[in-house]
Amino acid sequence: FIPESSPSSNPPPQKSRTGLVVGTVAAVIVAIGITVIISVLFLKQRKKKLLLASADE
Repeated sequence: FIPESSPSSNPPPQKSRTGLVVGTVAAVIVAIGITVIISVLFLKQRKKKLLLASADE
């Protein structure tokens, strides 16, 4: 006997497709977020180096 809420029972195709889309969108958002954070940190580090370099002159 398999209850309706069990993951082993086949979900309707529409629902699984929506879940797939949501998962893909979430993955893309996370990837973009990580990229933005890395670039911001990288730019901040470069700006610090530039400021230090100009201070040395």
